[in-house]
Amino acid sequence: MPKDEFEFDDPNVLVGMPMPDDPAANEEMARTIIEEYARFGHPKEEILKLFESPFYLITHQLYKAHGRETILRWIHESTPKRE
Repeated sequence: MPKDEFEFDDPNVLVGMPMPDDPAANEEMARTIIEEYARFGHPKEEILKLFESPFYLITHQLYKAHGRETILRWIHESTPKRE
């Protein structure tokens, strides 16, 4: 049952974490996100929009860190070819 009172030590509070400063870890994270959205049936164009939009913080940080061409390459390599 929801409470109206705010608790500072609530273990279920949403917490942001900084992105690792490791290009290999960032690539793995990006490819995992890309594969997950592709498996849900999102086309490549929609997946790219997730990276371009500043509304999606993690994907946009990856986009800014690695650039459009790299993200496009990862999307192309990480999504199945449609027949």
